Amino acid sequence: MTPFRREDERGCMQSRTLFITGATGLIGSHVAMKAIEADCSVRLLIRKQGPSSAEDRFRQIAEYFGYSHDQIEATLPQVDIVTGDITQPHFGLSQQDWAKATTGVDLVFHAAAFVEFDEESREGATRTNVDGTRHVVEFSNDAGAKLFHVSTAYVAGATQRMVGEDELIPDLAFKNVYEETKWQAEKYVHDTCQAKAIDYVVFRPAILVGRSTDGATFRYNNLFSFMKAFCLIRSRKDRTGRSMGAGVMDVWQKNRLHLPLRVEGLPEATKNLVPVDYAVDAMWRILKLDPPSGQTFHISNPTPITNTRLRDVFQELYNVDGLEYVRQEQFLEREPDVWEDALRK
Repeated sequence: MTPFRREDERGCMQSRTLFITGATGLIGSHVAMKAIEADCSVRLLIRKQGPSSAEDRFRQIAEYFGYSHDQIEATLPQVDIVTGDITQPHFGLSQQDWAKATTGVDLVFHAAAFVEFDEESREGATRTNVDGTRHVVEFSNDAGAKLFHVSTAYVAGATQRMVGEDELIPDLAFKNVYEETKWQAEKYVHDTCQAKAIDYVVFRPAILVGRSTDGATFRYNNLFSFMKAFCLIRSRKDRTGRSMGAGVMDVWQKNRLHLPLRVEGLPEATKNLVPVDYAVDAMWRILKLDPPSGQTFHISNPTPITNTRLRDVFQELYNVDGLEYVRQEQFLEREPDVWEDALRK
């Protein structure tokens, strides 16, 4: 019995051994904690990072989820941590360790991903999203395990039409290397799993943000990159609160700032933001239901937020006004200042 146990999660998954990649990432960590709380047999693939061992990185994640040092140390012996790297063939394991890692696994949850968007990131995105997925599919095949592959809702690329869960449109134009490599990875999953008779399910989540309960996150990409940039601009512009430490938001709330900034974008466009706990709860429920092989599930927001509403939230949060969305041609009519250029990037 694990100290992480939750009564409402026990029973349904206890007979399964779940292998999770990306166990220190946003999705994988939440799934790992759900599995541990459900008394599953859990095997986590975690790579070393600098001086931090795989076990140290698990401890850091468990601390984020609110578990005490004593709880973590009591649970650690019950969690099978495999130190490896999905970008390497056989995760960089010896043949003996690979065989040991695949033995007894019932379900593989593949959540590891490289979430960068610029062209300079192509090599890293390909290595993790495409090559890494190939290695995970091979693992699933050798283990005889069902694969749950986390893709993205943005494998539709730049298409403008409705895309169903039963579709993966070929020959697309993509907006960035993340979309492109995730499409390549998902196509490989469909093609290879069908050819080798590997049971599989695909999840396509939209843009993940912090927990619905408190907004907390430990991955500061996508929307959070914009928020960090805006924090920096606000702190530099505000004469009363240049520090970005604790309490700066309280300082800003006492001093409304007019901040005339043009932001390139369409006011009516939407951002499909999904709280990570909502997304993972949906994935976990689907996983427990054990759907037929080959199914794909879109996990997205039925009422996505508009850019206008998002701007209003930002202005209220940072106690500013003056942000204006403009179309690209309007934005380029005059040279952007340093702050507009920072937000644009």
